[in-house]
Amino acid sequence: MATKNTFYSLRRINARFCRALFTFAGLLTLGCSTLTSRSDLGVRNKGFAEPFDNDNMPIKHFAAPSNLAKADKRVAVILGPGGYKAFAHVGVIKELLKAEIPINAVVGIEWGSLVGALYAQHGQIHEAEWKLYKLEQLDLNSTGFFSRKRQTQSASILTSFLNQNLDSVDVTKTSLPFTCPVLYLHQGTVDLPAAGSLPQIVQDCLSLPPILKPTGNVMADPLSLPDIVSRLRGEGFNVIILVNVLDDGDLFSQTHTEVNESTMVLWDEIRRQIWKARSLVTDEIDVNTQGISMDDFGSRRILVTAGEAAGDKAAQQLLAKYGF
Repeated sequence: MATKNTFYSLRRINARFCRALFTFAGLLTLGCSTLTSRSDLGVRNKGFAEPFDNDNMPIKHFAAPSNLAKADKRVAVILGPGGYKAFAHVGVIKELLKAEIPINAVVGIEWGSLVGALYAQHGQIHEAEWKLYKLEQLDLNSTGFFSRKRQTQSASILTSFLNQNLDSVDVTKTSLPFTCPVLYLHQGTVDLPAAGSLPQIVQDCLSLPPILKPTGNVMADPLSLPDIVSRLRGEGFNVIILVNVLDDGDLFSQTHTEVNESTMVLWDEIRRQIWKARSLVTDEIDVNTQGISMDDFGSRRILVTAGEAAGDKAAQQLLAKYGF
């Protein structure tokens, strides 16, 4: 349990998040003057990567420990942000497990945290998929998730769903080590929670416009990817797979009434951080979600299928590379 408990101990602010939140202040009425910069954890940013071609290269490899013995490989999967595009993570995990690629830990970011938690709590991806589809049964009003004119909702709208579908246990009790990054707004600190109720932690990790706005003092932190990778390496994970569901197309639909310039700036910075993280992880699986906006709940089954397609090809490459 010592390794699992030390898996979650990041508490420094991301300077880029500070600047993004400053532009986001009109929406969240936040001030950035109290936020302090996070010190260097030994991970050097290597510049922005160019947009990638999802069709021709669903997985990208970097300095990989492919010569390790099978027993020495410790695999962590990072499920990246992307609103409802995160349904594609289900398909990717399905294919990795089908290929018998072990997953030793899961980090979820924004809506990737919901997929990650539903999978990690029992280690059952089909159960996670079934529970995700239950979202459509929520009794929401005309301004809810699935209305024609979508508006940003409080994350508390998911409280009942999370309590019903996630075990109300401490996050350290999941079948697989799981965590997700959150930003404490008043303190200006970022954390990977080491303890606390799993449903509450996931609710905090989901809170990010344009789909969900924060409740109280916390919101998702999708800009701490470099430090997450550094932490995973420090905890002994030598195969770190980033699953990316954001492409270089449009992210938002025209039916969302609260997507303004600040939201666009924030998500542009999120996408840049993902591109930069490509040089830090050992492998990246890119899912082609072009043509589907991040607030398009109706495309959830298409997104799972897209994840399966990317995951199947990636799994074969991972098997050849690491010999799982």
